[in-house]
Amino acid sequence: MKRTGEKFTEFIVSAYGPPIRVQIDPPKNLHVPVGGRARWYCRIIGQRSAGIRLQWSKVGTAGLPSNAAQYDGELVIDGVQETDAGQYRCTASGDHQFATDDATLTVEPKPRIPVIGRPPPVMVEPLEQTVNVNDMVTYRCWVPGLLSCELKWYKEDMGEGLPHGVYQTDDGTLKIPHAQLEHAGNYICTASNEYGVGKSPPARLIVKQPPQRPRVDPQENIVAEGESARFRCWVPGDPTAILTWKMKGNGPLPPGVQQREGILNIPNAQRQHAGSYICTASDPAGYKSPIDSPVAKLIVRPAPTKPLVDPPEQTVKENQPAQFRCWVPGNPAAILHWRRVDGRPLGYGVSDRQGILSISRAQMSDAGEYICSARDVEDGVPVDSSPARLDVQRHYESPIEHSWTQPTLESFQKPQVDPEHQMVYEGDPAMFRCWIPSNPTARLKWSRADGTPLPNSAYDDGTGTLYYLRAHVSDSDFYVCSLIGPNDVPLMESDSVQLKVIPHGRKEITKLEVPRATPTVDPIEQTVEEGNPSQIHCFVPDEPSAVLKWRKQDGELPVGATQSDGILYIPQTESHDAGSYICTMDDFRGTPIDSVPARIHVTQQGKIPLVLPTSLTVNKGDLVRFQCYIPGKHTQSLRWGFKDQNGPLPEGAYVYYGVLTIDKARITDTGKYICTYDETSQSAIPVILTVKSNGGDGKVQELESIHDIDEYNNHMEQQQQQQQQQQQQQYEYHDNEHGTMDESVTNEYDENGNNNANRNNHHEDGDNHEYYNNNHIIEYGGKPPRPVATPSDQVVKVGEIARFHCDPNSDTPVTVHWGFETPDGSLRGDVVPDDNDLIIRAADHSHAGEYICTATNQYGSAEAEPVRLHVTEREEAPTARVVPRVWNGQPGDKHQFQCITTGSPEPTIIWTGPNGEALPEDVTDIGGGFLDFQNARTDMNGDYTCTATNIVGEASDHGSVNIGPSLTVRTSPPGPRIVLTAGEPLEVKCEAFGEPEPEVEWLHDPGPERGDLPDDFKPVTISEQFIRHPSIGLGNAGVYTCRGSNIQASAKKDIYIEVVEPSKVATVAILGGSTQWFEPGRSADLICAATGSEIVDRIQWVKVDGALPDTAKETKFGILHLSKFRKSDSGEYECRGYRHNELVGSNRVAVYATNLAPLDTIRVEIDSPAVRVIDQGESIKLTCTVEGKFFRNFKFHQFTALKYCHFVERF
Repeated sequence: MKRTGEKFTEFIVSAYGPPIRVQIDPPKNLHVPVGGRARWYCRIIGQRSAGIRLQWSKVGTAGLPSNAAQYDGELVIDGVQETDAGQYRCTASGDHQFATDDATLTVEPKPRIPVIGRPPPVMVEPLEQTVNVNDMVTYRCWVPGLLSCELKWYKEDMGEGLPHGVYQTDDGTLKIPHAQLEHAGNYICTASNEYGVGKSPPARLIVKQPPQRPRVDPQENIVAEGESARFRCWVPGDPTAILTWKMKGNGPLPPGVQQREGILNIPNAQRQHAGSYICTASDPAGYKSPIDSPVAKLIVRPAPTKPLVDPPEQTVKENQPAQFRCWVPGNPAAILHWRRVDGRPLGYGVSDRQGILSISRAQMSDAGEYICSARDVEDGVPVDSSPARLDVQRHYESPIEHSWTQPTLESFQKPQVDPEHQMVYEGDPAMFRCWIPSNPTARLKWSRADGTPLPNSAYDDGTGTLYYLRAHVSDSDFYVCSLIGPNDVPLMESDSVQLKVIPHGRKEITKLEVPRATPTVDPIEQTVEEGNPSQIHCFVPDEPSAVLKWRKQDGELPVGATQSDGILYIPQTESHDAGSYICTMDDFRGTPIDSVPARIHVTQQGKIPLVLPTSLTVNKGDLVRFQCYIPGKHTQSLRWGFKDQNGPLPEGAYVYYGVLTIDKARITDTGKYICTYDETSQSAIPVILTVKSNGGDGKVQELESIHDIDEYNNHMEQQQQQQQQQQQQQYEYHDNEHGTMDESVTNEYDENGNNNANRNNHHEDGDNHEYYNNNHIIEYGGKPPRPVATPSDQVVKVGEIARFHCDPNSDTPVTVHWGFETPDGSLRGDVVPDDNDLIIRAADHSHAGEYICTATNQYGSAEAEPVRLHVTEREEAPTARVVPRVWNGQPGDKHQFQCITTGSPEPTIIWTGPNGEALPEDVTDIGGGFLDFQNARTDMNGDYTCTATNIVGEASDHGSVNIGPSLTVRTSPPGPRIVLTAGEPLEVKCEAFGEPEPEVEWLHDPGPERGDLPDDFKPVTISEQFIRHPSIGLGNAGVYTCRGSNIQASAKKDIYIEVVEPSKVATVAILGGSTQWFEPGRSADLICAATGSEIVDRIQWVKVDGALPDTAKETKFGILHLSKFRKSDSGEYECRGYRHNELVGSNRVAVYATNLAPLDTIRVEIDSPAVRVIDQGESIKLTCTVEGKFFRNFKFHQFTALKYCHFVERF
């Protein structure tokens, strides 16, 4: 290799050996059923030299199927699918040689049991609901086995639309956000296929007017101790209700509380009266259950302590200092302020600081009475002291200097302190006060009782106040206040005061002891059934605060597993969760300590199919439908039997994807039907069908006639004869595509849809007899559970324990499962099921929401009504605010109101229309506090009220709608951006539509006078509805506004005129170069791009030396697509750019088939991508490959970036 500067030449010399051959061992053409295995072996014929490689591929695709594997010429495809069919190629490749051989795979679908000409069976759930007014209603509709199906809901009958306030979601769910009385009735869901429309059984909705909940006023009452308190209770619209007050928790009323006709009166409120009260409304006739009101809360503040002042009276001479001290016994944090009794402001030089009123030089104007006002930091109610009087005497004598003589200790008063003891939490403020009763100006100083200085966090103001802004644990100590004499000599100490500071959540630091014990696990081994929860407890004896973590010995913890306080909880144990789990404790030296492994074994139990409904009573001729399914499993091996597992179905009954359907029920269809899961031979609890005659009285009827009985028995005999002649067959289907569900059933249908029972002979033992001699039906005793979860709402504070209980109400053994938000939702954090209870050990905001209890027994499963957990710091009444407050719209507009709420727990939001009525059509409460308006009309005008309610109270606000007359402005062309080339004509028309008929005008602001305009410049002409120009110029560009207006409204539209010069934009370019090569048999694309896309409005491809190939297809984006390039497609192609059908630019490209270009043609290619976007100043590397005979010189043109070119010279 020889390198010179940035260019280098690479010479490749190779010696070709004998040609290689490759062969696929027969059979090359395989016919494999779905789910089978395909295998080929490819070998090299003759001697295999070094460097020869075998590689399999699927013709027409980028690679092999995901279920295929190859190794040294062998290709194996396991679990063959229909999509795997096609041609497979084995390629042997080496240096400059390759050879191929092909094989074909044909996939044969397994035989299917035909389902002839029947509409789809539509299921709904639940079949009946009873709700209160304004409750949310949801019905689910589906076609078993189809995940995607077009569903349609009707009320009462097909063709009847859904009433206002009822809507259908995209997935076929019927929703009623706020049920009303007029929504009651039957709802039918339909689905259609090529055989007709399938109807569901009717889903019945019963809507009841809920009883009114008692209201209380006020919901919170704050009084001072000794004051009176009063609450009122009433039931709106029911003056006859019996109203009784009680304490929350059903406790009796405390002594001193009176109640009469709903009025709760407390004449002399004391601290023991504080708490939560509930009013209960009872029906005088006893027909309705008692209903409790929201909580009414009474807060009793302690009687305010009157502040004290010292001295109460003081006489000083003019220009002498004076000082009064104010404090509240036992409340050093009280906020204190001084004021004059006569209302005048405090005099000049008078200071009021932390309860000390200081007058540095008393004047005659300072004389008078002063009052200290104290306010508690919590309730903020001010309390006044008794007046303190100051008398000021005039000083008539000349001042006489007195020498200070040392008094005796007996002449000093002992400093007084308050409070004597104080206990605060770490971080809270603390304050002590010290004073001399007879000397308010005495110098005072605080210190620790042992004489050491105060801590740095303490503040001593020198006048007797000791203050801690944020007390620390180290500040806990005894302190004394000293009277300071001349020369800073302490003269007298006070009694000591004590400060205690309680730490917040601090853990005591224990001394280092022997290493901790090994963590203990319990149980050390357990066996659980698949799908059931499992739990392991880890703990360290005598180490309750040990930090414990779980891990799986051979992998990650299961998905959904939680660990808290050493408890590992797996809500739904799967087979792959089996194994050993290790609990690790972090030792204080940092070395982890592992427990012995705890082993979990998982057993798989045969799953029992479930059915719904479990019983059904219909009239003769009605549609009957039962569904059978395996929870959590997509299965096909379900079949139905009449009277026993293998009993043949009645005539006309058929099974489709696990659904048993009888289009027109007959009296002879009455009886027991059993669904069986063939994979486990487990059967569901039998379902009971009762068919009544149309005129029946509701009792179970006898068979209609002897003729019916004979016909029925003859049919049974025919089926038994057919069964003896046929061999039992079962079909298994495997379909991995969603939306398809094959069925292993034993009912086959002929071309007329008749049922040919293909089962074992029907045996009817004495225990299985369905009829007595009088032909009456035997009632079946088993019932599915009816779970009830309590309490329905629970409010706890952060960190508290919450517990819910689920009563399954089942007569047979039952399993209880809890879910978060949905029945199958995974539980969060330290949420642990405990038997039938659900325990949240330390609630936080992530736990708030709905929890659903599901109970399952051998007869089926059912869900309880959701229970709700609210996690809050404290209960707060809701607030509501609607934004925007006013919407001024026009007909056809769209809008949304948002209701912004606060409150704890989070309030529920209900929207009502004007005057408290239901929301009009096209106005929908879409949830989240939003009210949506579509297609605005004048009949929507009015106030829309948002009501926010929680357990503490309710609040409301409204937004106003004002839909005015409509006025619309249109332009032709529509714009708003119109691009023209200089010299083209301009004409834009403006029209306005509305009542009354609006006027139209054009507006244009040319801006300041410009000096660059030519002498022959002509502005755009404005003439009523039109703006025009015969030959537009660059100076005419700008914004032109069309405005329409009448006496009621106005509207406008801006048109942006842009003018460009054709010489700057009229060009087109072909991406990929002027010469391009394509491989025959593959698709090819020629891409043409306009550099002035605003000017070039059409791009056209032509072949210079003939017509475009038949397979060529042009797109509006300038791409010429050749679906299969042929050698005859070679030639010269031209891309042409047009504007208004005038040619503004063109470019050409020469196209060759690979390896078929003329010998003297040089092939130049720049490595992909062909189109690159870079920033100005950024470097770019382009690699150019040049192929040609005896080619020596090359260079890049029109590039300023780095240049690299690598060419290969062939001989």
